[in-house]
Amino acid sequence: MREPAFTFSRREYTEPEAFPAMMNSEWFSADVFPLESTQPHTLYLGDKTLSTQLADASSSDHI
Repeated sequence: MREPAFTFSRREYTEPEAFPAMMNSEWFSADVFPLESTQPHTLYLGDKTLSTQLADASSSDHI
């Protein structure tokens, strides 16, 4: 048996609860990966942030 190339669960917002009996989600499968609807995005890590804009050099940390 040939399995799908990609299987994932898409979750919807669920009110926080310690031990939820059920999550609002739905399973999907695809024969190809990445999906045709995939759009690449470049994201940058900042100080507790994720942004589409590159931070200026003065706010960057260097090791």
